[in-house]
Amino acid sequence: MHPDTFDVLKDAKMVSSDRLADNIAALLENDLVSANGNGADEDARIVDEIRSALLGDDYPDHVVEELNDMIGELTRPMGAVYDRLSDGLSLCTVRVRRRVTRDDGSTIVVAKMGRFVSADPDVVVRYRLDPAVQRLERTMERMSDQLERDTERIPLLAQKVGPLIGRAHRTMQAALPAPAPAQNGGDDE
Repeated sequence: MHPDTFDVLKDAKMVSSDRLADNIAALLENDLVSANGNGADEDARIVDEIRSALLGDDYPDHVVEELNDMIGELTRPMGAVYDRLSDGLSLCTVRVRRRVTRDDGSTIVVAKMGRFVSADPDVVVRYRLDPAVQRLERTMERMSDQLERDTERIPLLAQKVGPLIGRAHRTMQAALPAPAPAQNGGDDE
């Protein structure tokens, strides 16, 4: 860590990553998103906004970059901030658009990932769980295509593909719990 970055964190009494994660979690909990996620893109905070809210903005670019890297790492979907959220809350992600002012005074609109906290099951499904399942489905589709194409190129692979698919099935069954019956009229999907 650069000494300038250390000084900023020391002044804010957040030198340890645990302390920084605690403060980020508290900040995001204060901005709790509910109401089916309406406005989540406006309520979510990008890394720059988290940094600014907790530590201000008046320091050199190299400090901004290092702090942003630290905050980005802490706010990953299963990162330290997620671990520090109060029971009943989850850390969600949404792509947001923000207007940014450049050094020359001009502005541009950038798309970044924003983080927010919610206790609403529908919001958590929409902004946390469903995107993760979609990524898993895309990975499975790519793997299926790869297995098919490689088997076409090397027909003797066919006898080896079955055990690989079986292993993948066993891993998924062990890692993902069986779905619970729908409660309160919820969807099974």
